[in-house]
Amino acid sequence: MRLTTFSDYTLRTLIYLGLRPNALCTIDEIAEAYAISANHLMKVVQQAAQAHEVQTVRGQGGGIRLVRAPEAINIGTVLRRTEPDLHIAPCFASDTACCIQPACVLQGALGGALAAFMAVLEGYAEHVMDAVGADLLSDLDAMRGALERRRKEKSGFLRLFERLIGMDLKLRQYEQGKRFCDAVAKAGGIGTLNRVWEGPEQMPTLPELDDPEGWIVRTAAKTSAPAPALPHA
Repeated sequence: MRLTTFSDYTLRTLIYLGLRPNALCTIDEIAEAYAISANHLMKVVQQAAQAHEVQTVRGQGGGIRLVRAPEAINIGTVLRRTEPDLHIAPCFASDTACCIQPACVLQGALGGALAAFMAVLEGYAEHVMDAVGADLLSDLDAMRGALERRRKEKSGFLRLFERLIGMDLKLRQYEQGKRFCDAVAKAGGIGTLNRVWEGPEQMPTLPELDDPEGWIVRTAAKTSAPAPALPHA
């Protein structure tokens, strides 16, 4: 799947504000920081305000800031708001009938790819939070606890995602994503892990989430980079 520019700008805005929790920021400064259009950001901020993700303060010295603490904003919920849908193919929509669906394996294959993508997305976000959050956020332990409680209780995005595409994205897949990202970054650094965003062919498959070393070797061949070896117990 490919996220829209609107989703990209929304996530960038939330990240920018999250790194400046005590400051009022302006649309112009966010646009300048990312070298993107301020006009496009106006609509992004307007919808984020309607979703109670950001607060707008009018007048001289005004600006925008997060309404909630960063740990209370779930990336999956944000993407569900900003994306038209997460249906990779029309047959993922519950109201769409397909005459070959009983014998078709496409939905299962695409569903697995989407599950792997969401697991990596969540795992990557948590890896980065763990790697740099201690230096930026005084309440990192509280954020970690909130994430763990949310997953174990299957609240928020998990239930929303299941209703959206009828797929059971289990706790184990989220844990797989985090373990995968941690292992890859430990072996080759964040540069190696960032290969996941270089193209759809670089995204790990569901089996590769349990085989980060195999993924490193496969993607190294495509990037002409040496494959770092994972440490063995």
